[in-house]
Amino acid sequence: MNIKQLDKFLMANSSLEKEFLKGIDMKYRKINEDNDKYMLFNSLEEYEPYNITNNVISKFEISDNGTFVSIPNFQDKCKKISLRKAPRYVQVMAHKHTYIEFLYVYSGVVKQEINGKELIMKKGDICLLNTETIHSREALKEDDILIVMIITKESFDQMFLSLRSHNDILYKFIIDTFYKQKSEANYLYFNTSKNPPAQIMEQIIYEYYDAKLGWKTAMEAFMLLLFTELLRNFNDLNEQQTFASSQDELICSIIEHINQNYRNVSLATLAKHFHFSKSHISNVIKRHTGNNFIDILTEIKLKNACTLLRNTNLSINEIILAIGYNNTTHFYNLFNKYYNTTPDEYRRKQKF
Repeated sequence: MNIKQLDKFLMANSSLEKEFLKGIDMKYRKINEDNDKYMLFNSLEEYEPYNITNNVISKFEISDNGTFVSIPNFQDKCKKISLRKAPRYVQVMAHKHTYIEFLYVYSGVVKQEINGKELIMKKGDICLLNTETIHSREALKEDDILIVMIITKESFDQMFLSLRSHNDILYKFIIDTFYKQKSEANYLYFNTSKNPPAQIMEQIIYEYYDAKLGWKTAMEAFMLLLFTELLRNFNDLNEQQTFASSQDELICSIIEHINQNYRNVSLATLAKHFHFSKSHISNVIKRHTGNNFIDILTEIKLKNACTLLRNTNLSINEIILAIGYNNTTHFYNLFNKYYNTTPDEYRRKQKF
């Protein structure tokens, strides 16, 4: 596939878009009566519970205040980055996500409402939406191509930790989104139509759809380059403003240290590194994230276990030791609690 072929592929109507052009009726229906999970699907085909087919567009659940919350499927959770073209010819209702949504306008114009305010994005523009940002979108027209990337917690902070030293705004966005129990609705908007980020983004799309040998590694490299350029441009536009307070800097440094030393870090060694007492650093973590040290450490250990399950042939026992655990039963219980599956089943599904 070359760039011309990619452009032709993205502009072509998908099977779903062809159905939209026919004026099909879109419905939200409960998966079953025992929970509040919904599927958005077209009315021409029936949805069989727990057997997701191509007619399903998105999976939703209802929050306590009645907001639709889009949740990633198992495949999206397993991937570091999932990329897809947003369906045209259909309006998207107000909703939020359990993941970071990365939007890129490949062509045309995209009209959104974010937190009650209109945002008109043009070709080359990029927008990051966090987990509490309620947004809707007008129906895309024929020339409007919107690329949507799903970036889960398990991958976002791990991939972009190295950027914190260059600019605080992205890392603060991560902390606010994923490590605070009650994060605020927030988004980052970048007008990049005349800047290098748009060119890098097109290369990312090309790598994803071309899927040649090593495309995943190439995508991660391009993503780091992309965010570096975005933050450079953001600084240029805002005259090197400081976006994080000293307390934001501190919690960012603490999370970074845990990520880098998760195999053997303890509350005691963490406190010693930052020259605090254990109780003080524990309070700092709790106050700024809403979680305790063990909760954060466990999540980091498990996401690294997932990386090893996906990308190596290490046995489960070897992975348990590699991430700093020594109790197999404890690891299996934690993994099942966080991912609702076993490590063996998780690895098996990655091969398909």
